Amino acid sequence: MEIKNILVHLDADEPSAALIRCALDLAERHGAAVFGVAAVQPAAAPVGFDGAALASAWYVEERERAEAALKLTEERFYSLVPKATRHGFRSFLDSPNAGLEAMAHRADLVMVGSHASQRPDHHRHLDVGELVLAAGRPVLLVGSGVTQVWADRIVIAWKDTREARRAVSDALPLLKSASEVMIAVVDEGDGHAARQSADELSAWLDSHAVNPRSAVLEMQSGGLAATVAAAAEGMGADLIVSGGYGHSRLREWLLGGMTRELLAETTVNRFLSN
Repeated sequence: MEIKNILVHLDADEPSAALIRCALDLAERHGAAVFGVAAVQPAAAPVGFDGAALASAWYVEERERAEAALKLTEERFYSLVPKATRHGFRSFLDSPNAGLEAMAHRADLVMVGSHASQRPDHHRHLDVGELVLAAGRPVLLVGSGVTQVWADRIVIAWKDTREARRAVSDALPLLKSASEVMIAVVDEGDGHAARQSADELSAWLDSHAVNPRSAVLEMQSGGLAATVAAAAEGMGADLIVSGGYGHSRLREWLLGGMTRELLAETTVNRFLSN
């Protein structure tokens, strides 16, 4: 796979110029197009509104506010994107997750900001855990304060599962251009099996012109994600590649522990795929 189409989520309440610039920089390096997506779902009338006319008037006002916010977000996007870059923008009067999922077929990579995972109002703000499980595309969650995703030193949080295999395959364009790749396997009780699994992934990556090193890590008290994040910090990596684990297709997603921890680990960029 190549990265030729990047979808970037723009929060209509706070469209991030830094996130747009990260997407543009990555697009320039990979010869990709950038598509901005923003969505706001107008709020329904609160419980207690009497009469259809009052409820209808409320909704009209909420829709107008949503449309105004989306228009400003679109203007913000176009003001930052050079004309020479292939680009486009779509807005939706729907939840941000619905909007991004409707456009995911256009993307090789979806980029979102870390703040998106911290906000509970899914009518206006993105649920990143749900997106990872539903998009069918890899999601690059950009760390807080990041102005450029170098992806020059990358840590692969490896465990031989379907999700991790998918993530490594999806991340190949980034892994091939990195100067250093480390396969990080957390020892969960069988160090020999962990080492063997890392060696097998290393051989597969080598066949794709990626020359990684590997490390079997002792579990830290903070859990799997903290252990991998510490390894990433130690090697000066700015990207962690991991499977995005989940066990539900309901509105309330039951994310795996590793995925929940990585969503909360906002100091580093995370590449998640399900």
